[in-house]
Amino acid sequence: MNPSAGRSGDPTVLIIGSGPAGVSAAWPLLEAGIPVHMIDPGVARIGPSALDHRDYSERRKTDSEQWRLFLGSDAAILENASPKLRAPEFSHVFRGFRDRYHILADDFSAHGSLAPGGLSNAWGAGVGTFTEHELEEYPLTRAELLPSYRAVAARIGVSGVSDDDLAGWFGTDYPLQQPHPVQPQIEPLYVRHNRRVAGLGSAAHRNFRLGRPQHAVLTENLGDRLACDLRGLCMFGCERRAIYNAADELRLLCGAPRFTYSTGWLVTRIAAAGSAFVLEATGLEDGAQRQFFGDRVIVAAGTLGSTRLALDFLGAYDVDVPLMTTPVMAFALLLRENLMAKPVEGGFSLGQLAYTLNLVGIDGAPLVFGSVFPTTGMLPTELYGRLPLLRPFARSFAAWLWPRLLVSACFFPGTYSSNTMRLRSNGEFFIRGGYANSLRAAMKQATRQLRTEFAQLGATLLPGTTKMSRPGEEMHYAGTLPMRERPGLYETDREGRIGGVDGIHIVDGTVLTALPAKSHTLTIMANADRIARLIAAKLGPSGGTVSSPPSSAVSP
Repeated sequence: MNPSAGRSGDPTVLIIGSGPAGVSAAWPLLEAGIPVHMIDPGVARIGPSALDHRDYSERRKTDSEQWRLFLGSDAAILENASPKLRAPEFSHVFRGFRDRYHILADDFSAHGSLAPGGLSNAWGAGVGTFTEHELEEYPLTRAELLPSYRAVAARIGVSGVSDDDLAGWFGTDYPLQQPHPVQPQIEPLYVRHNRRVAGLGSAAHRNFRLGRPQHAVLTENLGDRLACDLRGLCMFGCERRAIYNAADELRLLCGAPRFTYSTGWLVTRIAAAGSAFVLEATGLEDGAQRQFFGDRVIVAAGTLGSTRLALDFLGAYDVDVPLMTTPVMAFALLLRENLMAKPVEGGFSLGQLAYTLNLVGIDGAPLVFGSVFPTTGMLPTELYGRLPLLRPFARSFAAWLWPRLLVSACFFPGTYSSNTMRLRSNGEFFIRGGYANSLRAAMKQATRQLRTEFAQLGATLLPGTTKMSRPGEEMHYAGTLPMRERPGLYETDREGRIGGVDGIHIVDGTVLTALPAKSHTLTIMANADRIARLIAAKLGPSGGTVSSPPSSAVSP
């Protein structure tokens, strides 16, 4: 039995997974004095971190062994599409996931994490709330999520602005730390757009909007996490822990009363055990078998892992369920004044600006969302394969051009994805990727409009640099068992319960009902917090409380 349950006799909640959803569900339960037992595989880094006190520019100029930080020992990573996936610092984050879950994929980039903190070890840190419109298909309102949005944002620290063109779309319902200033090579875009908005009036109808993004990145110290000091290594790791990582909260949780953490175990099955539940798990080190018992189960193993567990629990073998993703298109921009300017070195290297665009002439005028990044914290190898030149010359030219460019990732809503997942009776987990037939037209329309909009701001969208990602490459997975007011087969209710079973709650991206183009992580965390509070209310108060989280606490 769970040792926490044995001490108090109180109902014990088992949480599968230690990523953003899992830790967000743990805090409200502990606040209510309810014992929590969290289980995860706990895959750790092999060897020491390559991060040290030096910043990006210093490492690039003076470090004879910089490859250890930027490339690692596997040259094949140069062929991978995502800079984050290529970073050696994050190699352990993805290690063993596909093998452990027996995933087979056809035209789909299937990634997940068995590491403490899950995919938040290597995410882009973009956050934002869902609007009322974006929640229209959900069996809950924004007002119901708002207290949880506030609780999560205060806990993790969010930087952004509350008074520009996109502030209302991201959300201004919680405290925001001031973001770092826009870097000089990007600032003219922001200045010109704001001047344009001032001339038109903020209430004027516009299909294109541009503003500062929100990030779960500290510009002020929070607890034992230190503010970003502009080292420019955001793509390769954050030594100061300024970028939110659920693994940092896990350390705090381990110091809380009534919290038990079992690491090194991959949960493979959920089963009923009388009026309670049992989790069957396999040890990653030795293959040993173990059972964990609890009164309720919160499933937060990531969309792919949670879906596999849920389908197995339902006995839903050889059945296709939909998997939403947000197709992403990347392209490069050249701002005219940057062509002859001295390249900027260092600084915050995640998204500096964000934009939304209504696709004119397409039914419903769908909204796409993008971010504009500096290239100061990315290797010029990102550009080599995209220049329509012979490779030797392209490399030389790219080395000069790259620091003068801006890059953008433009996301399309989940309605443009067409992926399916199937748990086969032999234990294989098969994912078939694809895009909706309408995506090609939407991509062309977005490219045309963005070329025009950025040209009016003095930037050229470079021909030959536009590229659509492979399905699933952005790792925005959601909606396999969506929440409904009246759930049908392979759907969940507003508390994330599957198959009408009161006691098993899914709280991660698995249960999102619709997937807009914007980042969905903050909404996943808020929904996990909301569901956990409903569970806590049902189980009732039973003892001491824990602050959520102790912002002044020091990790044990």
